[in-house]
Formats: sequence, C-alpha cells, structure tokens
Amino acid sequence: MKIGLLNSQFMNWEFFDCGLPELTRKLIQEASLAEAGFQKLYGAFLDEAKTELAGVITVRAGQLQAPLEDVARVAGRTGVTVPTLHIEVLAVRLAYQRQGVGEELVWYLLDIAHDIRQEIGLYTLSLEATENSVPFYQVLGFEASEVVYADGTRAMWLVL
Repeated sequence: MKIGLLNSQFMNWEFFDCGLPELTRKLIQEASLAEAGFQKLYGAFLDEAKTELAGVITVRAGQLQAPLEDVARVAGRTGVTVPTLHIEVLAVRLAYQRQGVGEELVWYLLDIAHDIRQEIGLYTLSLEATENSVPFYQVLGFEASEVVYADGTRAMWLVL
C-alpha cells in the first residue's frame, strides 16, 4: 500500500463509496477545505502508480476539543488547551473495508505526528468517533470520552 498527500481535485468524491452517505458528504466538504489549504488530505493507494484509491484521511492542526474533564485527563491539569493533529474524516471504500486500510492511514498520520511533535508542541492525535467506530480506534490506542455529543459522536485522543 502506498500512502501520500492527495490533490483534493484528484477525483469526483461523490463516487467514493464508503457505505455511509453522510460520511461521503462530509468527505466532499473536507476535500474542499483541503483545496483551500486549511487541511491535508492523504490517500491510501493499492499500487505504486496511485491509480486505485482505497481510503482517505483528512487532518488539520487544532486544539483538543473535548469536555474539560477529558482535557484535564490528557493535559494533567484543568483549563489547558491541548495542541492536536485532528482527524476530520477517515473513509475507506466499501471494497477495501476490513483489510487494514484505515489502520494504515492512522499509523501513517501517527508517524507524521511523532516527527513534528517536538517542533510545534503537538501533544495528541484526536478525532470524534461514532459509537460503531470507537472500538476500532481503541484498538489503535485512542482513549474515548464518556460524554456523547448530540450527534452521537464522542471525542477520542491518543497522547503522543
């Protein structure tokens, strides 16, 4: 598998079928933000020629956005913001799900985060996960907030 930066205009994202229409819609929004330079978009390809895209992940720098008690658990004290590399979308095409593509994308970002953490004061890799995806991220070492947001997601983070 070959992972690398994607040009957000790489493909027509409406045909990227990950099995969840709401995730495809969010991916389209996030790809436009990548095009504007507000975040990065990485793709997992099955071949060196980068012709078969199996999955994508979008990421941006930010502050850990979780309930204060969770931020305190991460930072060791209350009232502190935590610099994070935030995963906005992780989507894998239906044909390639449950084959390690999502895991490879997360490990790739984790390597990037470790490489730059000292230079910019990065502290965590974070995301908001649906109830169905919480176990996937926990296996990778992420911690989950007990607080469930109104949209059914919860904050998750991995301390670097």
